[in-house]
Formats: sequence, C-alpha cells, structure tokens
Amino acid sequence: MFYDNNGKPIYRISNKNSSNQKKVEILPPPDNIHTTDLQTVLAEMIVQYTKMGFCNARLHVFDGKKNFDIVFQDEGKENISANEYSPYEGTAAKCSFYADDLGQNHDDLIFQITPDNPFYVWILKDKKNNHPFIAKLEKPSTLLGKLTVYTKSIEFKD
Repeated sequence: MFYDNNGKPIYRISNKNSSNQKKVEILPPPDNIHTTDLQTVLAEMIVQYTKMGFCNARLHVFDGKKNFDIVFQDEGKENISANEYSPYEGTAAKCSFYADDLGQNHDDLIFQITPDNPFYVWILKDKKNNHPFIAKLEKPSTLLGKLTVYTKSIEFKD
C-alpha cells in the first residue's frame, strides 16, 4: 500500500506472481470522496500550527452524512514530561478542539466533543528536524472515563 501526505491510501501493488506486478489505484467510494475523518482533522491542525504558529482555526467537515465545523483553540503552553508511555518531553503548545454542529442538533458521538468537553492536544517540535507533532491527546471525559493517548515514537520522511 502507498499513501499520500494526508495518510490516505492512493495505490497498491497487485502481485499474483513475482513476474506479473500491477499498480492498482485506490479510489474512495463516490459517497466518500469529499469526506473528512479524525486523522485528517488532526493533520489539518498540525498544518495550521506549522504555517501560523497557533491553533486558532475553524475547519468545515463533511463526514459522509453531516456537515459541521471543528473549532481549534489555543490553550497556551504547558510542560509535558517523558513517562512510561512516551519518551517525549518539553514545552508544548496546548490546543483544544470541539465539534460545532452548526445548529443541527446531532446526537452522534462526535458531537459529544463540545466546548465544555473538548479534546486537548499537546504539540511538540522534533528536536532533530524541528517538525511539529502531536505528543499527547486527551479527552477528560468519555463514557468510559478519561482517555489519554501518548506518542510512543515518530519518524519523519523527506
């Protein structure tokens, strides 16, 4: 499988036998051509931070069924420490994001990401290349309690 810069698969190599390889394009279903997933939302936040140096932005999203906005907000700087889950530490830009259902009153799980209960993201810069990356992601309250995700390793390719 081969992926574009946004992490979406673009083609694969079909190999029925070693002498007959074929490049096969991967096209999304027609209903999903202009859709956005959470991975893309996070990638857009990193792009915004890289270009502007802050997170404040609004991203219009279509998930295949509904239109809504994801609102990113700066939350300042915060020191994070290496721990048993992640070796990364330093002064991180802390950002939050939530879903704005544009007054449509959706009841999906995505809309439980509200201004009162957003996701928080800590962005560090790689010490070798100075590229920003998400070091930590946290949702203080979910149906199962607090959710925290740490980056264990990163690899940048030019």
